[in-house]
Amino acid sequence: MANRDGGSQHPAAMNGQTPSKPNAFVRKGFKITTQKLPILKSGPIEDMTKNLGIAPPEMIFGDNFVTIEHPASAWGIAFSAFDALDRVDKTGAAMLKVAYSKEWQKSREHTHEGIKEVVKPFDWSYSTDFKGTLQPESPPFSPTNDQIPIELLKRPDPILFFDDVILYEDELADNGISMLSCKIRVMPERLLLLSRFFMRLDNVVVRLRDTRIYVDFDKAEVIREYQAREMSYEDARKSRSLYAKSRALPLLKHDRALSRTNPRTPAQLGFATSARSYAAAKPSSDLVRKWASEGSATGTYVSYGFTEKLFEACSAQADYRMPKKGEYSELPPKTEGGEDVGIGEGLWYSELGLLPTFSTWSQVTFLHMYLLTVRLRAMQSPEAFQTHSQHLFDHFSHNAEDRMATLHDLSSRGIRNRYLKDLFIQWRGILAAYDEGLVKGDAVLGAAVWRNIWKASSTDHDGKDVDWAKIATVVGYTRRILSELAEIPDADLANAPQIFGLKKIDSSLARKN
Repeated sequence: MANRDGGSQHPAAMNGQTPSKPNAFVRKGFKITTQKLPILKSGPIEDMTKNLGIAPPEMIFGDNFVTIEHPASAWGIAFSAFDALDRVDKTGAAMLKVAYSKEWQKSREHTHEGIKEVVKPFDWSYSTDFKGTLQPESPPFSPTNDQIPIELLKRPDPILFFDDVILYEDELADNGISMLSCKIRVMPERLLLLSRFFMRLDNVVVRLRDTRIYVDFDKAEVIREYQAREMSYEDARKSRSLYAKSRALPLLKHDRALSRTNPRTPAQLGFATSARSYAAAKPSSDLVRKWASEGSATGTYVSYGFTEKLFEACSAQADYRMPKKGEYSELPPKTEGGEDVGIGEGLWYSELGLLPTFSTWSQVTFLHMYLLTVRLRAMQSPEAFQTHSQHLFDHFSHNAEDRMATLHDLSSRGIRNRYLKDLFIQWRGILAAYDEGLVKGDAVLGAAVWRNIWKASSTDHDGKDVDWAKIATVVGYTRRILSELAEIPDADLANAPQIFGLKKIDSSLARKN
């Protein structure tokens, strides 16, 4: 990460914080590094404001970054919030202000916010043309007509490494959104990074600026593509139907540039899989017939109360609390990723060695919600299953947001909403991953457990190698609970959570196998 003096500086160090261990991956001489940490505290934000000369966005992830390096040639490129914001216009003469200030003012006529309160002496939309920061000794990019080989990227090559890193986000005083993020995926022969700036100013304009970095490992060739697109909000709204027809959008502005450079010089889980067909589940009970016969409003009300009991049992399996004053001599500890460590009881913590954090709670809760979801799928009423599934996740969302606010002092509603969106995406991925594991066997199911509950880490929080017998314990527990749930009639599902809970037998059986 180049600093103003031409040296190298870690993004977290620039903000006065000790950097934690980032994620790193090496492939054919190229090193990919990413880091995702919580939003900055007030002290680092003040330092960043002073260094940038402008107020940073509402949600600034100043310690996050993505780097691609080729050590043999000293080539490297980095993406960070500070460098991206340093490219924001600081004079207040940005085109957005000049071209759209009248429309912006008109759109605010019936609100308490006028243009004078929003337009500041800098580009308050945080629009940036940031294309990455090259290391000082890196060979420069030169213009080229070579295209990024889209057809090669469409191949179903295995994804060796993937990450999605948010750098900053601002809700533009609740009148839109401005966001910069980086996604990177590494395949056996190539990688692709997408740095995307997206801005939507309600009733005014939509703006998109993409930087793509394509690396061919064998050729040691890097292609960088930059695209800037923009259109009025009204045209974007009218053009939504064009997406379904795969037609090109009319653009007010479209800038595209290509450049290139050539930087040269798990353990197997071995227990038997117990498969059971849920098609043999008992016939629909009186309870299901009651839901089907009653109106949708009454059925929804009944389902809400029913799933609330189920969720409470899921949530209790790895529950935790934050320590009170006096329980720690200093501030509560944090993980390497900056997550608060609380106090928890139960076998998930004492036997499996997991840390009592929000992440652990959410993943263990998801596992139990998944177990219930598998059983609910066997109900003869598809409508009942859909209603239960929706309410089950709704209970999770309400509880998760409450924990963010009360246990972790996350007061910003916007930030909480973003985390909830991420959790929803995780839930959809968990359904697919665990389903695949049930079909393909315990090794695949164990890999899914490891990726989600153990965060795909090869070491535990003490730095020791992951004990795969513990992961096998969770797989055995999953199989046992599913088998027991299959024996419960629909009418008795409200009492199903009584079977939840790790038992010593899960651990002993897993170790024998």
